[in-house]
Amino acid sequence: MPVKLNLDDFKKEISLTKKKEENLVDLKDFEYISYTNNHEVDDFLNEKSFMLINFIGKSNIFLGNIFLEVQNYLNENSIEETTYCNWLERNGFNRMTALRYKKRAEIYSSLSSENSKKIIALLNQKTIEEIYKFNDRQAILTYLEKINDVSEIESYLRNTLILKKEESEVEIIEVDSLDLENRVRKLSTSIENLEPKKQKQVDSLLKKIEKIMNS
Repeated sequence: MPVKLNLDDFKKEISLTKKKEENLVDLKDFEYISYTNNHEVDDFLNEKSFMLINFIGKSNIFLGNIFLEVQNYLNENSIEETTYCNWLERNGFNRMTALRYKKRAEIYSSLSSENSKKIIALLNQKTIEEIYKFNDRQAILTYLEKINDVSEIESYLRNTLILKKEESEVEIIEVDSLDLENRVRKLSTSIENLEPKKQKQVDSLLKKIEKIMNS
């Protein structure tokens, strides 16, 4: 099992090798993993992991912003969509990959909390997709401004999804009940409009049905 360690030497190494720009991951939150029995090797590997995490997070937003900027520029100049797709392919990206980066960057730029921005930059893509397709955009953004941990987002989305499912099931039951009531009403009206002979036949059939159901 990975363990969290607080090594002064590891801190010094990172502080010496990192640029002055702010990290997305705080060192106190970084999970130090012991890969070997050699502290020097483990320090080196964890240092590179720390650098990779921060680089990937920043790259996610950087790329998303570039794709948004290019697409917006082309749209403003009434350039056809195929030009954007061609530009992406020429630079080694496809439309769906660019879309994933754009979604993350849009959510990131909509937030003012630096802590929330850091979480969004490093969040897994599945959760980003859930946030992006959330019906009430302002509600989810307001919630994201207050989060302190990734688990809070996942819990909020999971509970919201369960609530929506329950509301949907209740709505279906209500619709079905209303539909059944309407059908019974129409059937009763139709029977009343039948000639006496046919009314007796229907009444006889209903009695047989009732007998079968009670047997």
